[in-house]
Amino acid sequence: MSTETFRGYVAPWECDEMGHMNIQFYAAKFAQSLGHHLQGPDVSPAFSIGPGTRTPGVTALHMRFHKELHASDLATATAEVTEGPRLTHLMRNDETGTLAATASFTLSPLEAKDTQPLPEEAAPRSVNADLLGEGAITSGLMRTNLSAVTSHECDAAGFLNLRGYFSRLSDAQGHMWRLAGLGRQEQKARGLATATVELNFSFFAPLKNEDLIEIKTGLHIAGEKVLHYRHCYFNTATGKAVAQADGIGLLFDKSTRRAITLPEDIRARASGRT
Repeated sequence: MSTETFRGYVAPWECDEMGHMNIQFYAAKFAQSLGHHLQGPDVSPAFSIGPGTRTPGVTALHMRFHKELHASDLATATAEVTEGPRLTHLMRNDETGTLAATASFTLSPLEAKDTQPLPEEAAPRSVNADLLGEGAITSGLMRTNLSAVTSHECDAAGFLNLRGYFSRLSDAQGHMWRLAGLGRQEQKARGLATATVELNFSFFAPLKNEDLIEIKTGLHIAGEKVLHYRHCYFNTATGKAVAQADGIGLLFDKSTRRAITLPEDIRARASGRT
């Protein structure tokens, strides 16, 4: 059964230079939506990001982005327990009814009652089992983020919240595109912009206040217009991987609003030819 779990607003400071809500604020709003869902009658309450923190812990999150939300848009979300079981949330522009994004959370352990089929709009499309399999990216990882967890990013138990993971992904994207051969300033000069259309996050171990993080990124060509990136999060004190984010990125022409073929220099770098 679908139930409303979020009702909010897109503030101007939540948007990027394109006027679109930044990915970290989709994550923040979906986390609030998940909190309400977990207080409902169909699932167990309370959650944390990563296994071994609180029970249940979010171990994976699949997201798809369908239509941008802009400053001053009204956002609502509904949620249902879907096969897996997963807790699947659909966010819409409340004024137009347009689907903006979907998020399917995998929690462990999770006790759920009746489950519904996964909506087609939330099903994996490009980030599928083949793409996530071993060997999708085998070499060429580049450092794209060094940062430290701060207290304002943590939940009441002192562990990094969902927005904290996504804010670093957002920061890493700029470095990733520069290392791929087309940085943000060059994109602006050429009238181009980027978009993530699908994302799969896996969480292996929690991060807590004052932990130091390093992100290393690999690139892989997944289609003529499609770039697959993999951000690997490491706890620098232990050297162990704590999370992994696989995303599908596009370059698009800002004047036509259409995706373009990836330039040859990016294709060469992502294919390991430079």
